[in-house]
Amino acid sequence: MMNMLDDHDLIDGFGSYPDDLQTSSVFNYIGSRGYFWFLLFQLFTVDEVDGLPSKVGDHTFKSTIIGGDGPFIPSAGHSMLTYLGPQVYMLLLDCRAERKKTQICSPKTYERIFRQLESLPAEVEHLVILVGIPIAYPRMNFLERALDSKINPLVILGKAGTMAPGMSGFLNKFNKDAELLDDLSDHWTAGDHKKERNWFTHKTMHDVQTDECMLPLFVNDTNGKAPKSKYIMGRRNWTQVDYDHDTKDLVYDIRVEKEKGVGTTVGFEVRSPPPRWK
Repeated sequence: MMNMLDDHDLIDGFGSYPDDLQTSSVFNYIGSRGYFWFLLFQLFTVDEVDGLPSKVGDHTFKSTIIGGDGPFIPSAGHSMLTYLGPQVYMLLLDCRAERKKTQICSPKTYERIFRQLESLPAEVEHLVILVGIPIAYPRMNFLERALDSKINPLVILGKAGTMAPGMSGFLNKFNKDAELLDDLSDHWTAGDHKKERNWFTHKTMHDVQTDECMLPLFVNDTNGKAPKSKYIMGRRNWTQVDYDHDTKDLVYDIRVEKEKGVGTTVGFEVRSPPPRWK
């Protein structure tokens, strides 16, 4: 079993709030305890027992890649590069431990991850990269700037305590910033993350991808639902992946409930063929 956390394992938008809020005693405790329980129950890891080795392969779980120290979580990041078969590897990128408004992962994390990716066996044809937030998503920079503006009238009224009844939902309960701002700031496509996103995409496609390696990326949105979630809102869904030995495709069987709560599902097949570029 492989798991990777995102903000809802801690608290909505953790890491994407201003530094003064993130360093408060309450948020510090949420991050500390939330990440501890994630490591224990989802990765079966306890840092005091398993250690934080910088060399990949020295950790109790050989697939673990220890990253840089978290700015708001008292732990290093825990990404994974795991074997799914002779032709398939999967990278699960920890996009939360080191997150802040201006960073998703640290240079130390990227350096260690790409060092491992560049040493994958020659027979690998598929590298699946799982990130917890969309790397391909509509940019909403105008809305992001408007909500973050110091002259946003809703924020001004909220902080002055003069917000009209029924409008309090437009502001979060932590520091009276606009409620949607942490969601927008969480995306790779946010203004503060655009440069890092472009670098990561370029680095992945040009330094890792070869004539024999396919790199599909699977993402959830910041509320944990697949893109186009309006078609499956509230319906349980899961995915099964098989390797087609004849075509070398990865075959994804995406299962979605026929109706909310009925339990029976209908499948949607998606194939990811290995490229044969010349």
